[in-house]
Amino acid sequence: MPLIPEGELQKRMNALVRTRSPLTPAPPAARPRSSAEPRRPRTGDRSLEEVLQRRRSVREFCPEPIPWNAVSDVLRQAERAFAGTWPGTNGPPLHPLMPMLGLRRVRGVRYGLYRMPVLENAPASRHVAEIPSEVTHNYADAPVLVFIGGPVAAVTGSSYGELLTRAAAYGHSVWLAARSSGLECSVFALPNFRVTEAMRHQDAVMRHVFTVAVGRPMGDPSSTDTS
Repeated sequence: MPLIPEGELQKRMNALVRTRSPLTPAPPAARPRSSAEPRRPRTGDRSLEEVLQRRRSVREFCPEPIPWNAVSDVLRQAERAFAGTWPGTNGPPLHPLMPMLGLRRVRGVRYGLYRMPVLENAPASRHVAEIPSEVTHNYADAPVLVFIGGPVAAVTGSSYGELLTRAAAYGHSVWLAARSSGLECSVFALPNFRVTEAMRHQDAVMRHVFTVAVGRPMGDPSSTDTS
C-alpha cells in the first residue's frame, strides 16, 4: 500500500539500493561468548527467540476492553527496546518519530487519540483528538491502534528510507512487546490523512506512516479477565 505518490517509492528504493554496500559475510565461526557478555535479549518474561518463533498477524480481536496497565506495559517495553537497539539513539535523533495512540476499548480511559507518552496514571491529559471513524475499515477493530508518524515533510533522499525504517522498527518493537505480554498485533503500512492532521497540529512536518493494531485475538480465553 503506497505511502507516497505512485512510482515514487520504487524510484527512491532503487536509489537507496544502488547507494548502499552489501552486508559483510559472517565469519566462519563465532568466538565463544565470555561470561562478561550479556545474555540473549529477553522481552518481558520470554526470550526474544520464543517471541519471534510464536509471532503471528491477527486481524480479528476480542470486543472486550483491555486494562490500561497492560497497554502501558507494552509501550514501556517497546520504548525501551527501540531506544536500546536502534543505532544513534544515545544522542538526539536526526528524524524523531511521533507515536500516537488510538485508545478504543481500554478500561478507564476515554475513547480517543492520545499523544505519547501517556504512561502516567492519568492519560486524559494527553488527549488530542477523536479517532477517525474509518480506522476499523482501514486497519482492524482492535482495542488499541498505535499510529507512528515521522517528519516526512522535512526529509529528502536517503533520509526518507531511514525514516521509514525507523518507523517500521518502532512498530516491530511494539509487536514484540505485545507478544511478550500475551497480546497480538497486526501491522499496516497505510497512512490516514486525519491522523496526519492530528500529528501536524503537534508538529507541522509530521505525517502518519505506519500503524500497529494491538489486542487479544478473537477466541482468547484470557479476554474474559476483568483485572
